Amino acid sequence: MKTLAIRAGQLWFPTTVTAPGACASRSSAASILVLTIAAAPFIWLLGGSVIAYHLAAFVALVATVSARRSQRVRVGSIEVLLCGYLFLYTLSLSFNVTAAEPDRLLASAYNLSLWIVGAAMVFVGRNISHETFMELHGRALTWLLAFILLATFYAFGAWLSGYDHFVLHPLTHFLFAIPVQLDGNDLFSASVRLNVIIRDWLLETTLPRLSVLAPYPVALAGLMLCCVPLALARCFDGPRRSVTAAAISILALAPFVWTLSRVALASLILASIIVLSARYLHLAIVALSLSTITLLMSFLLVSYLYDFLWLREASTSYRFEMYQHALQTTLDVSPLIGLGVKPRVSTFTIPLGSHSTYLGAFTKTGTLGALILTVVTLRIAWRALLVATRTTSPAHVALGISVIAILFWMATEDIDAPQLVAFLFWLHVGLLERPYPVGVGPATAGQLSPHGAGPPVAVRFAPPPPLAPAAATCSPIVGALRLPSADPSRS
Repeated sequence: MKTLAIRAGQLWFPTTVTAPGACASRSSAASILVLTIAAAPFIWLLGGSVIAYHLAAFVALVATVSARRSQRVRVGSIEVLLCGYLFLYTLSLSFNVTAAEPDRLLASAYNLSLWIVGAAMVFVGRNISHETFMELHGRALTWLLAFILLATFYAFGAWLSGYDHFVLHPLTHFLFAIPVQLDGNDLFSASVRLNVIIRDWLLETTLPRLSVLAPYPVALAGLMLCCVPLALARCFDGPRRSVTAAAISILALAPFVWTLSRVALASLILASIIVLSARYLHLAIVALSLSTITLLMSFLLVSYLYDFLWLREASTSYRFEMYQHALQTTLDVSPLIGLGVKPRVSTFTIPLGSHSTYLGAFTKTGTLGALILTVVTLRIAWRALLVATRTTSPAHVALGISVIAILFWMATEDIDAPQLVAFLFWLHVGLLERPYPVGVGPATAGQLSPHGAGPPVAVRFAPPPPLAPAAATCSPIVGALRLPSADPSRS
C-alpha cells in the first residue's frame, strides 16, 4: 500500500491507493507529452487527431498518478472547478437525451471528452517534475511551427496551381478506407481528413484559408497562439537558437495571417500588451506604439491579399446573429442547466452556441456552468499575469502571453473542438500552476526581470501562492514594481 499526499489549495488530504510496484515517474509523463507534441504532424497526416490526444492525456495522467511514493501529487482549484463543470455538463446532457437529436448527442459527448482531457492536462502539467521539460517543450513547439511553414509553402503552390479548396484523405485511408466525406462540415470529418486550404465557411470566394494541422482555419490560428510565444522565448537561449527561433517565429506570421482570423491576431497583440505593460510599466508606451503599428500593418497586408475586410464583414454579422439566437433559446428552454447540446436550427448552417466557448458553455450547461467557467477563466488569467510579471524565465512569460491570448480567442471560438489546441492550452495552464523561477536581483542574459538586465543573480523556484485572496502586496501590478520577496510564501 502506498499513500499519496494530494494537495487541494491549502489543504492536504491523505489518500490511500493500492499501487504495488509502481515505478513510473512524472518524468515519464513529461516524455509522453513532448513526444506527443512532436508527433502532432504525423498524427495529423494519419488522421488520428480524433483520439490520439485523448490517449496521450490518459497515459500521462496514469504516469503522473502512479508516481513514486516520495513525490507528492497536487490537485488545485482549477481541476476542482473543471470537475464541477464536467458534472453539470454530464447532468445537463443526461436530462436532454430524449429531446436532442442523436448526432447532436454524440457531438456534445465528444466535446465533453475534450473537457475531461483539459482537466487531466491541467493536473499533469501542475505535477510534472522534469526539470528540462520547458526547454524540450519549446523545441517541440518550434518544430510544429517549422512544419506549418513547410505545409504553407505546399499550400501556396497548390493555390498557384488553381486549387482554392485543397483537401486530402489521411494516409491511413490508403491502408483501409475511412468513411469520411471530404466536404463534410462535422468535427469528425474535419479532424480525420487533411485540410490544406479551404474556402471560407460562409462565402464561396476565390480566397482560400490555410488550415494545415487543424480541423479548420481558426483552429490553426489558435494553435499559432500556443506556439509562437514559446518559440520566441527561445531567443534567450543563445545566439544560434536566437536566430533560428526568431526566423521561424517571424516567418510563421505568414500562415498566421493566411488563416484570416482577425480575432486570433488581435488576441495575441492584446495579450502581449497586457503582460508586457504589467511587467515593464516604464515601457508601456513603447509596447503600445509598436503593437499598434504591427496591428495596422497586419490588417493592411491582409487587405492587400484580396479585399479581406469586406469578406469577413458578412461572417461577423452572421456570427453575432447566431449568438443572439443561442442566448435567447437557452433562456427560454433551460436557463439554469442549459440544453446539454448545441442544437441545430434551419436558420443557421452551424449549431447554436458554436464559435464561442463561453456562449457554448451557457448553451450546454446554463447559468451554473457559465458561472463556473467564468471563475475558471478569471483564475487562469490571474495566475498567468502573476507568473509573467514575477518570473525570471522567458518561457514562463511566453506561457502567460499564450494563455491570456487563448482566453481572448475563446470568446469567438470553441476550445472543446480543436483537439491539439485544447491539449496544449490546458497543458500550459497546468504549467503555470507549477513553481516558477524567480531571482533576488536583476536578471542575467538568459533571464527576464521586470527591472532589466544586470549582473548574475541567484535563482530560486517560487511555490504556488495561496488560492485565497492575499494581501495587497501580492497584486500582479505591485509585484511588477519591485523585486519578489525573499519569503517563498509570498512569491
